[in-house]
Amino acid sequence: MIPDNHISYQAQEDVKKLLKPLDDKYGIHYFNYTLSFPNNTGITLHTDADFYKSWFTLELPMCQFSHQSGWYFWENCSSSKMIDLAKILGIGKGILHIEHTNDMIITSAFAMRPERQNEVFLLNNLNLLKGFTAHFQEEAKNIINQAKKELISYTPSMIASLENDVLSKQQLSNNPQDWAFGPLEQLSNREQQCFYLMLKGYSMYDMSKLLGLSASSVNMYIARIKHKLKCDSKQALIDLAQRYGIVSYHLTLPC
Repeated sequence: MIPDNHISYQAQEDVKKLLKPLDDKYGIHYFNYTLSFPNNTGITLHTDADFYKSWFTLELPMCQFSHQSGWYFWENCSSSKMIDLAKILGIGKGILHIEHTNDMIITSAFAMRPERQNEVFLLNNLNLLKGFTAHFQEEAKNIINQAKKELISYTPSMIASLENDVLSKQQLSNNPQDWAFGPLEQLSNREQQCFYLMLKGYSMYDMSKLLGLSASSVNMYIARIKHKLKCDSKQALIDLAQRYGIVSYHLTLPC
Protein backbone atom coordinates (compact mmCIF):
# COMPACT_ATOMS: atom_id res chain seq x y z
CA MET A 1 0.00 0.00 0.00
CA ILE A 2 1.25 3.48 -0.86
CA PRO A 3 1.68 5.75 2.20
CA ASP A 4 -0.62 8.77 2.48
CA ASN A 5 2.34 11.15 2.39
CA HIS A 6 3.47 9.87 -1.02
CA ILE A 7 3.82 12.51 -3.75
CA SER A 8 1.07 10.77 -5.75
CA TYR A 9 -1.41 11.88 -3.08
CA GLN A 10 0.27 15.07 -1.90
CA ALA A 11 0.27 16.56 -5.40
CA GLN A 12 -3.47 16.01 -5.94
CA GLU A 13 -4.45 19.64 -5.32
CA ASP A 14 -1.70 20.90 -7.65
CA VAL A 15 -2.97 18.65 -10.43
CA LYS A 16 -6.54 19.85 -9.83
CA LYS A 17 -5.37 23.46 -10.04
CA LEU A 18 -3.74 22.85 -13.42
CA LEU A 19 -6.88 21.09 -14.69
CA LYS A 20 -9.28 23.75 -13.38
CA PRO A 21 -9.56 25.75 -16.64
CA LEU A 22 -10.71 22.62 -18.48
CA ASP A 23 -13.13 21.81 -15.67
CA ASP A 24 -14.60 25.32 -15.59
CA LYS A 25 -15.05 25.56 -19.34
CA TYR A 26 -15.81 21.99 -20.42
CA GLY A 27 -16.55 19.95 -17.29
CA ILE A 28 -13.37 17.87 -17.66
CA HIS A 29 -12.85 17.23 -13.96
CA TYR A 30 -10.62 14.14 -13.90
CA PHE A 31 -7.04 13.75 -15.14
CA ASN A 32 -4.20 11.39 -14.46
CA TYR A 33 -0.70 11.31 -15.87
CA THR A 34 1.26 8.07 -15.62
CA LEU A 35 4.78 7.03 -16.55
CA SER A 36 5.40 3.26 -16.54
CA PHE A 37 8.93 1.87 -16.76
CA PRO A 38 10.27 -1.53 -17.98
CA ASN A 39 11.13 -2.65 -14.43
CA ASN A 40 7.41 -2.57 -13.51
CA THR A 41 7.65 0.65 -11.57
CA GLY A 42 6.09 4.00 -12.37
CA ILE A 43 4.53 7.25 -11.24
CA THR A 44 0.99 8.56 -11.38
CA LEU A 45 -0.19 12.11 -10.70
CA HIS A 46 -3.94 12.59 -10.60
CA THR A 47 -6.99 14.46 -9.36
CA ASP A 48 -8.68 11.71 -7.32
CA ALA A 49 -6.79 9.99 -4.51
CA ASP A 50 -9.63 7.59 -3.64
CA PHE A 51 -9.77 6.32 -7.21
CA TYR A 52 -6.02 5.89 -7.32
CA LYS A 53 -5.82 4.08 -3.98
CA SER A 54 -8.44 1.64 -5.22
CA TRP A 55 -6.21 0.60 -8.13
CA PHE A 56 -3.75 -0.84 -5.61
CA THR A 57 -6.30 -2.10 -3.09
CA LEU A 58 -8.13 -4.06 -5.82
CA GLU A 59 -4.98 -4.64 -7.92
CA LEU A 60 -6.78 -3.47 -11.05
CA PRO A 61 -4.98 -4.25 -14.34
CA MET A 62 -3.56 -1.17 -16.07
CA CYS A 63 -4.39 -1.16 -19.76
CA GLN A 64 -1.22 0.58 -20.96
CA PHE A 65 0.57 -2.75 -20.54
CA SER A 66 -1.76 -4.60 -22.91
CA HIS A 67 -2.71 -1.95 -25.49
CA GLN A 68 -0.87 -0.27 -28.32
CA SER A 69 -0.22 3.46 -28.59
CA GLY A 70 -3.35 5.50 -29.35
CA TRP A 71 -6.57 6.93 -27.96
CA TYR A 72 -9.16 4.70 -26.27
CA PHE A 73 -12.43 5.08 -24.43
CA TRP A 74 -12.12 3.64 -20.93
CA GLU A 75 -14.90 1.17 -21.70
CA ASN A 76 -12.80 -0.23 -24.53
CA CYS A 77 -9.54 -0.82 -22.69
CA SER A 78 -10.18 -1.05 -18.93
CA SER A 79 -11.46 -3.80 -16.66
CA SER A 80 -15.14 -3.88 -15.71
CA LYS A 81 -14.15 -3.32 -12.05
CA MET A 82 -12.39 -0.10 -12.98
CA ILE A 83 -15.41 1.11 -14.97
CA ASP A 84 -17.76 0.27 -12.09
CA LEU A 85 -15.49 2.03 -9.60
CA ALA A 86 -15.37 5.19 -11.72
CA LYS A 87 -19.16 5.19 -11.77
CA ILE A 88 -19.46 4.67 -8.00
CA LEU A 89 -17.02 7.51 -7.29
CA GLY A 90 -18.85 9.86 -9.64
CA ILE A 91 -15.93 10.18 -12.04
CA GLY A 92 -17.93 9.25 -15.11
CA LYS A 93 -16.77 7.89 -18.44
CA GLY A 94 -13.35 8.76 -19.73
CA ILE A 95 -10.84 8.70 -22.53
CA LEU A 96 -7.22 7.54 -22.43
CA HIS A 97 -4.09 8.19 -24.48
CA ILE A 98 -1.26 5.65 -24.45
CA GLU A 99 2.18 6.36 -25.91
CA HIS A 100 4.85 3.66 -25.98
CA THR A 101 8.43 4.95 -26.20
CA ASN A 102 11.75 3.13 -26.05
CA ASP A 103 12.13 3.56 -22.28
CA MET A 104 8.63 4.11 -20.87
CA ILE A 105 4.89 4.20 -21.44
CA ILE A 106 3.26 7.63 -21.12
CA THR A 107 -0.43 7.54 -20.27
CA SER A 108 -2.89 10.39 -19.79
CA ALA A 109 -6.56 9.98 -18.93
CA PHE A 110 -9.47 12.41 -18.83
CA ALA A 111 -13.11 12.25 -17.76
CA MET A 112 -15.98 14.73 -17.98
CA ARG A 113 -18.41 15.31 -15.16
CA PRO A 114 -21.25 12.76 -15.51
CA GLU A 115 -23.87 15.48 -15.95
CA ARG A 116 -21.87 16.92 -18.86
CA GLN A 117 -20.74 13.62 -20.35
CA ASN A 118 -20.37 13.94 -24.13
CA GLU A 119 -18.27 11.37 -25.98
CA VAL A 120 -18.58 13.28 -29.24
CA PHE A 121 -17.07 16.34 -27.53
CA LEU A 122 -14.11 14.22 -26.44
CA LEU A 123 -13.69 12.85 -29.96
CA ASN A 124 -13.84 16.36 -31.40
CA ASN A 125 -11.26 17.69 -28.97
CA LEU A 126 -8.49 15.12 -28.83
CA ASN A 127 -6.00 17.82 -29.78
CA LEU A 128 -7.16 19.91 -26.81
CA LEU A 129 -6.55 16.97 -24.47
CA LYS A 130 -3.17 16.21 -25.97
CA GLY A 131 -2.26 19.89 -25.69
CA PHE A 132 -3.19 19.89 -22.01
CA THR A 133 -0.93 16.88 -21.39
CA ALA A 134 1.99 18.77 -22.97
CA HIS A 135 1.10 21.79 -20.82
CA PHE A 136 0.97 19.59 -17.72
CA GLN A 137 4.37 18.05 -18.49
CA GLU A 138 5.87 21.53 -18.63
CA GLU A 139 4.09 23.11 -15.66
CA ALA A 140 4.44 20.09 -13.38
CA LYS A 141 8.12 19.36 -14.07
CA ASN A 142 9.10 19.65 -10.42
CA ILE A 143 6.30 17.37 -9.26
CA ILE A 144 7.09 14.82 -11.96
CA ASN A 145 10.76 14.83 -11.01
CA GLN A 146 9.88 14.35 -7.34
CA ALA A 147 7.58 11.47 -8.22
CA LYS A 148 10.43 9.81 -10.11
CA LYS A 149 12.30 9.72 -6.80
CA GLU A 150 9.36 7.90 -5.17
CA LEU A 151 8.66 5.21 -7.78
CA ILE A 152 5.73 2.88 -7.22
CA SER A 153 5.99 -0.87 -7.86
CA TYR A 154 3.12 -2.53 -9.72
CA THR A 155 1.87 -5.97 -8.67
CA PRO A 156 1.76 -8.81 -11.24
CA SER A 157 -2.04 -8.45 -11.40
CA MET A 158 -1.75 -4.79 -12.36
CA ILE A 159 0.47 -5.51 -15.34
CA ALA A 160 -1.48 -8.57 -16.50
CA SER A 161 -3.14 -8.57 -19.90
CA LEU A 162 -6.83 -7.75 -20.06
CA GLU A 163 -8.30 -10.96 -21.41
CA ASN A 164 -11.96 -9.97 -21.36
CA ASP A 165 -11.85 -6.78 -23.42
CA VAL A 166 -13.77 -7.75 -26.54
CA LEU A 167 -13.74 -4.08 -27.52
CA SER A 168 -10.01 -3.54 -26.96
CA LYS A 169 -9.49 -3.17 -30.69
CA GLN A 170 -11.58 -0.01 -30.58
CA GLN A 171 -8.62 2.31 -30.61
CA LEU A 172 -9.48 5.87 -31.49
CA SER A 173 -6.66 7.39 -33.54
CA ASN A 174 -2.89 7.40 -33.63
CA ASN A 175 -2.91 10.79 -35.32
CA PRO A 176 -6.04 12.55 -33.98
CA GLN A 177 -7.55 15.47 -35.83
CA ASP A 178 -10.27 17.94 -34.87
CA TRP A 179 -13.49 16.63 -36.39
CA ALA A 180 -15.53 19.81 -35.97
CA PHE A 181 -14.95 21.26 -39.44
CA GLY A 182 -15.85 20.89 -43.11
CA PRO A 183 -18.62 18.52 -44.22
CA LEU A 184 -18.70 16.74 -40.87
CA GLU A 185 -20.53 19.71 -39.38
CA GLN A 186 -23.58 18.44 -41.27
CA LEU A 187 -23.68 15.24 -39.23
CA SER A 188 -25.56 14.71 -36.00
CA ASN A 189 -23.73 13.45 -32.92
CA ARG A 190 -24.87 9.86 -33.55
CA GLU A 191 -23.96 10.08 -37.23
CA GLN A 192 -20.47 11.32 -36.30
CA GLN A 193 -20.06 8.34 -33.96
CA CYS A 194 -21.12 5.88 -36.68
CA PHE A 195 -18.90 7.58 -39.26
CA TYR A 196 -15.92 7.45 -36.95
CA LEU A 197 -16.34 3.75 -36.15
CA MET A 198 -16.90 2.95 -39.80
CA LEU A 199 -13.59 4.66 -40.65
CA LYS A 200 -11.85 2.37 -38.16
CA GLY A 201 -13.19 -0.70 -39.95
CA TYR A 202 -15.89 -1.84 -37.50
CA SER A 203 -18.54 -4.30 -38.62
CA MET A 204 -22.21 -3.36 -38.31
CA TYR A 205 -22.47 -5.86 -35.44
CA ASP A 206 -19.58 -4.30 -33.50
CA MET A 207 -20.90 -0.79 -34.13
CA SER A 208 -24.38 -1.70 -32.90
CA LYS A 209 -22.93 -3.41 -29.82
CA LEU A 210 -20.72 -0.45 -28.93
CA LEU A 211 -23.39 2.20 -29.49
CA GLY A 212 -26.31 0.22 -28.03
CA LEU A 213 -28.24 0.32 -31.31
CA SER A 214 -29.84 -2.29 -33.54
CA ALA A 215 -28.04 -3.24 -36.74
CA SER A 216 -30.89 -1.71 -38.75
CA SER A 217 -30.42 1.60 -36.91
CA VAL A 218 -26.70 1.59 -37.68
CA ASN A 219 -27.49 0.90 -41.35
CA MET A 220 -29.92 3.82 -41.32
CA TYR A 221 -27.28 6.19 -39.90
CA ILE A 222 -24.70 5.05 -42.47
CA ALA A 223 -27.25 5.66 -45.24
CA ARG A 224 -27.89 9.17 -43.87
CA ILE A 225 -24.15 9.87 -43.72
CA LYS A 226 -23.71 8.83 -47.36
CA HIS A 227 -26.61 11.05 -48.38
CA LYS A 228 -25.44 14.11 -46.44
CA LEU A 229 -21.83 13.80 -47.58
CA LYS A 230 -22.82 12.90 -51.16
CA CYS A 231 -20.90 9.62 -51.12
CA ASP A 232 -22.29 6.47 -52.71
CA SER A 233 -20.09 3.95 -50.88
CA LYS A 234 -18.05 3.38 -47.75
CA GLN A 235 -14.88 3.70 -49.82
CA ALA A 236 -15.99 7.15 -50.98
CA LEU A 237 -16.51 8.14 -47.32
CA ILE A 238 -13.01 6.98 -46.45
CA ASP A 239 -11.55 8.92 -49.40
CA LEU A 240 -13.40 12.03 -48.21
CA ALA A 241 -12.02 11.58 -44.69
CA GLN A 242 -8.50 11.36 -46.12
CA ARG A 243 -8.95 14.58 -48.12
CA TYR A 244 -9.98 16.45 -44.96
CA GLY A 245 -7.12 15.02 -42.90
CA ILE A 246 -9.38 13.06 -40.53
CA VAL A 247 -7.47 9.84 -41.14
CA SER A 248 -3.86 9.40 -42.20
CA TYR A 249 -4.14 5.75 -43.30
CA HIS A 250 -5.71 4.16 -46.34
CA LEU A 251 -8.27 1.49 -45.53
CA THR A 252 -10.04 -0.37 -48.30
CA LEU A 253 -13.54 -1.59 -47.52
CA PRO A 254 -16.16 -3.29 -49.68
CA CYS A 255 -18.75 -0.90 -51.10
